[in-house]
Amino acid sequence: MADTLENRYKISRCNASEFCDLVDFLQKYWKDDHIFVKCPALLKWQHLDGSFINFIIARETGSNRILGIFGFIPTSQFDKDLSTNKDTWGAIWKVTDDAPYGLGMNIMQFFHDEVKPLSHVSVSNTDIALNLYKLTRQKTGYLNQYYILSDSVKQYTIAKPGRKNEAEIRLPDEVLIKEIRLSSDFSLSHPFHPQKSITYLINRYQNHPIYKYRFFGIYEGTAIFAIFVIRKQFANNSSCLRLVDIYGEINSIGRAYHQLQKLIMKEESEYIDCCNYGIDEAIFARMGFVKLDPEGDTIIPNYFEPFEQRNVAINFAIKMQYSDYIIFKGDADQDRPSIIKDGNE
Repeated sequence: MADTLENRYKISRCNASEFCDLVDFLQKYWKDDHIFVKCPALLKWQHLDGSFINFIIARETGSNRILGIFGFIPTSQFDKDLSTNKDTWGAIWKVTDDAPYGLGMNIMQFFHDEVKPLSHVSVSNTDIALNLYKLTRQKTGYLNQYYILSDSVKQYTIAKPGRKNEAEIRLPDEVLIKEIRLSSDFSLSHPFHPQKSITYLINRYQNHPIYKYRFFGIYEGTAIFAIFVIRKQFANNSSCLRLVDIYGEINSIGRAYHQLQKLIMKEESEYIDCCNYGIDEAIFARMGFVKLDPEGDTIIPNYFEPFEQRNVAINFAIKMQYSDYIIFKGDADQDRPSIIKDGNE
């Protein structure tokens, strides 16, 4: 039999019995102190799905050595009722240096043929991965980052302010923001893709094994119509608030600047920020947020583990069938720990 690329490796879904082999690959070929290596329980929480781990793997014929992996996260990982929607996010995509040419693309194609997602989005890709996504004509771009600086902070150690919040946004608030605890009793419409649910929010955020997330209802009168998911981030003896997801009727959120200021001040934080693709900039402006210019003089960091005081534009690549797709920092595997430490927030 002639030697062909297909004879040199076998691609398949990763079985749960291959968990240790997957961790070993990550340690050898991705990062020896990666969070999934240091804390395999987090890998299980994010990727273990019954008898499978949500990775595609390629093994070398004969040696059975893993040559490449392609990780993914279905929204159904956090709510089984979302399985019919077939929305997935990308995770780690890596092949060894000695892998056959084109193996990475073959693994990705196997994923699309096997899983058949209706949407697949990868966030914060390496330059190599982003170029490969461009070759397959996927839409690429960068998340917008919005922020509100505290009116009370005199000295910043996380952010580096250029300009303060603009005067025209200091109009009376139109909504009430109140901290809540999620429960299955909430019933809200979320007219966007990927589809999410209250169960999804509970399992993805409220039940997170390491990070502590908090939830704030957006009310009009006594009726709740949206939910903010916020994680408090610490660095340099200070803190900021990261708005990592918004669920509900997002386009209906009105002015909220004063209440967001109260929240920032109550938490003794420097600012609140939000990374997003797909929501009209005018919605964030109406709430009181300013859009960050990554090349400007204001710095709102994105890297905290370890901390880097610089602007970082987060890229994405999308393959989808929807026109109403939105991305937040809590999507994919962006908002997950990179370092395990006492009191991880």
